[in-house]
Amino acid sequence: MSASAAYHRTEGKAEVHDAATGTKVDHVAVMQAWVDPSQPLRDRIASRVAAHVQDRVSPTCVDVGCAIGNDCATLLVALGRVGQNSATVTGVDVMEAQLATARERVPEATFVQGDAARLPFEDASVDSLQCARLLIHSADLHATLDEFMRVLKPGGIGCFYEGDFRTQTLLTSDVAMAKVHAAKLALSTG
Repeated sequence: MSASAAYHRTEGKAEVHDAATGTKVDHVAVMQAWVDPSQPLRDRIASRVAAHVQDRVSPTCVDVGCAIGNDCATLLVALGRVGQNSATVTGVDVMEAQLATARERVPEATFVQGDAARLPFEDASVDSLQCARLLIHSADLHATLDEFMRVLKPGGIGCFYEGDFRTQTLLTSDVAMAKVHAAKLALSTG
């Protein structure tokens, strides 16, 4: 069983154990201790999402694979909305243990347990949907992407941040991130 397959068999617990490799990971502890080097990119994604939904009344924004809520918190700051026209930010994750931590850390957002391929939202009900480092874990990538399209409103925005760990390829429309990636790749293959 791969680590990704083990991830789907957690029954909501934070610890993932892959018997084949002996790998054990407590995702809550790892996420709380981790300083994300991609945070500047994530800040720019949140700013772009906020700009895209700025004219919508009470937009619904979803982060799939939200872990302990870091991207939900970043998005709330970028949205900067309060009161009657505030956005609804919802995080979805398969691990209830991570969601419990997210609820404590980001009480302004809503967090629900769910599978990326079966989201708990109506058709065409979401203004923005984002995920980071989630699709690599998807048991059925096509079903997951179809589900994202099902819940997004016409004209909604989807932002998916994934790394290609096999080829170190980065596909992005973010010019600054592409330049940084190219420079680091040149140094490492140099």
